[in-house]
Amino acid sequence: MGPPAPLRRMSLLFDRPSTRQRETGGRRSVAVPKFPPKPAPAPTTADPPLIPELAQQGPDGSMRVVFGRSYGLVFPPTEWHPEPKLAQLPDWELVKEAVYGYNGDLRGSLRLIDDGRTAMYPLGAMVVMHSLEDASQRYFEGHSADVLCLDYSSEADMAASGQQDPKGIEGPFICLWSPSKPSVTLAQLHYHQRSVSALSFVHGGSMLVSVGTDEANMVAVWGRLPRRSAGRGADGQPSKPVRLTAPLFTMSSGRSPTYALSACDSSLLLSVGEGHYKFWKVDGETGEIACKRGTFGKTPASKQPQCCGFAGEISFLCACNGYLYLLQNGVATQAVSLGTKKVGCAAGLPDGTILAATYGGEIALLALEGGRLKVLWKHGIQELAGRTGEVKRLMAIDTSGGARFNSISVACGGQRTTAVLGTAGHSLLHFDVTQRAILSVVQVGHGGEMWGLAHHPTHALCATGGTNRDVRFWNTSERAPLVGKVVSCAEAVYSLAFNAQGDLLAIGQGEGLLTVLHFPSLTQVYAHRLSATRERICDIRFADNGQWLAAACWDQKVYLLRIDYGVTVRVDVNDKAVKGINVSLHATLRGNSSSPLNVMFTKDGSVVMSNSKDTQILYWRTRDGARMTSSSMFRDAKWQDNWSCVLGWPVIGVWADPEYDQTDVNAVHQSSGKNPTLLALGDDNGKVKLLRFPSPYLNARAAAYSGHASHVTNVRFSPMNTLVSIGGGDHCVIQWKVVPRTRGGQPTGVARCAWLDAETNVDPEDPLGVGKIAPAGSPEVTRGRAYNDAMRQHRNRSSVRNILSWD
Repeated sequence: MGPPAPLRRMSLLFDRPSTRQRETGGRRSVAVPKFPPKPAPAPTTADPPLIPELAQQGPDGSMRVVFGRSYGLVFPPTEWHPEPKLAQLPDWELVKEAVYGYNGDLRGSLRLIDDGRTAMYPLGAMVVMHSLEDASQRYFEGHSADVLCLDYSSEADMAASGQQDPKGIEGPFICLWSPSKPSVTLAQLHYHQRSVSALSFVHGGSMLVSVGTDEANMVAVWGRLPRRSAGRGADGQPSKPVRLTAPLFTMSSGRSPTYALSACDSSLLLSVGEGHYKFWKVDGETGEIACKRGTFGKTPASKQPQCCGFAGEISFLCACNGYLYLLQNGVATQAVSLGTKKVGCAAGLPDGTILAATYGGEIALLALEGGRLKVLWKHGIQELAGRTGEVKRLMAIDTSGGARFNSISVACGGQRTTAVLGTAGHSLLHFDVTQRAILSVVQVGHGGEMWGLAHHPTHALCATGGTNRDVRFWNTSERAPLVGKVVSCAEAVYSLAFNAQGDLLAIGQGEGLLTVLHFPSLTQVYAHRLSATRERICDIRFADNGQWLAAACWDQKVYLLRIDYGVTVRVDVNDKAVKGINVSLHATLRGNSSSPLNVMFTKDGSVVMSNSKDTQILYWRTRDGARMTSSSMFRDAKWQDNWSCVLGWPVIGVWADPEYDQTDVNAVHQSSGKNPTLLALGDDNGKVKLLRFPSPYLNARAAAYSGHASHVTNVRFSPMNTLVSIGGGDHCVIQWKVVPRTRGGQPTGVARCAWLDAETNVDPEDPLGVGKIAPAGSPEVTRGRAYNDAMRQHRNRSSVRNILSWD
């Protein structure tokens, strides 16, 4: 047999020159994009012809392929024959079922719409509209990066949302859209640099004021805002949104950035920023702005204003020194202390009263009586929780940051006034102002980056973990968080895994710490620092036979642990042996020249495989930990269901994107059960992609889905093929449904289970209440009109839905 044919060089997008020319001052100049151009989006009507491309095979059957920008050697199964269909888009697609989380880092971007029935807030690259009646959700997805600010005009029924500067040359922009039709972007406003930090409608929604974060912190006033979409083009596809680039008026707001804007019904605006607050007046014809810097007069001065607003004819300011100020003509004339903690937010009510909330978890109502600002009532959140056990559990958790209120929005409907309050601890609460009671916890979220993700094998339960040293749980059947059910950990959480029986939960943490808990009792079975150099445990996986647990660590080792059931773990006071589960270190697997990223076992648990940062694929025998150097001997090996390694023959197509390098693909996961033919991946570009499995073609097509604004750190299919994806720093957990494709668009491990301190009627063997959660294979909850009507009658006397239940 002659020498193998030379590999054909793959043409990368940035190998081809891409420039655009413009005329400037009579001279021709060339502007080179900051990044390579993005691939054209996949067509929505029909797929163009694709010639599947396989890597050339060597004499021994091996394939030399590119993983990112590094070469690797893989072996296809002996009896495999090319199937060109595997290079095409899958016959299934993803649809968002639920979006969990709340971004408490954004101040002043929380709105109540639909007469108080819907909460609207930015999350990731989306704006979420969450129904407070039935917990259904709608999404605006017209952004390409983090949404940082939001405002809504009820008169115009129009919302405006501003974003951060995305990757590439596009720049940040503002989207105009209507909550009644969130699938349509009415217009994009392009002017600012870096990001849009604040915006507000004025003059009844006919004008918009926005502030950027460039060197001059430019302010732009926009007029002639479109009220309807451009309809459809000649090809029947929706027309692109109107692109506006010329504001009516622009000016610099100074060197200090602006965090929030608040407008009254007329032309007046209030703004707060770094060490200042300002009054603005916007001309209704020209858009010109008159600005006056505010002062504190004879009242106690504050170095950092927090929030501002209007209540009827009066204006007010919240500050970090615990005072709420009454403002007149740009001067603070009165100040009322609400405690030692900063007043994080306040909102004006139509009757002229002011609802304020503090970082100490207190909510107060103030009014102007006899010309003096007075506190009518003030309560701590523990007093307002009423029968809502969710709130009590939430407040018992140190890792949630408590009730540090920093965002508020109110709505008046009939004889009832309600509010939604956001906290810096990434929680969203629904509050009845009239009854002075917390109605429910709408959302909760992680405080740091999320990395760990695992589905329970038999219950519709998902666990996530992050750098805030906590593990949280989500009910994927009812599409609701298990509020307050948080396991506090000693170190940052980077990986999670359930065993096949579902009675063990392993937690891989920073500083080389591995913890194993019995589930659902959450009692500790094992906790040990495996890494002498205290590197993170980045991936863990149980063998299907339940005997082994592999932990990939950044110290270039894989730790293999043995699990034994029914062994004597201790002797009780009566000298009787107590049987239980024993976890012990069996072997330390060496050989990687870089940090291993993924591990998985053969189906019988006899071999463990690892993938590393430098695209090495290594194998060890579990019986004695011996390294097995031949890769070809595993070409026909049967691996665990739900392939989860980013390297290998079945996932060659994952690397078809020429922009990827070897670190851009963070996670892959194969679908489950009766439909194991799908592969999901999460990448550093904030995309979730769906391919066919196996995907052995170099140019395999993938359907890309947006929503995350940070790198997608993990993706996992449940046993019933519910996909969950987590974003690194966007506080966003997205639950996806797989549907047929339409051709259209502490060092000891666990510190404490904090909610146990707040509840006395918890089953010690099942503190999470897992037994009450529907099995993973149960039929999907119907969400029709009859179901919602029944829920309204049933809600006050049942806990059918966790998020709206009364404890």
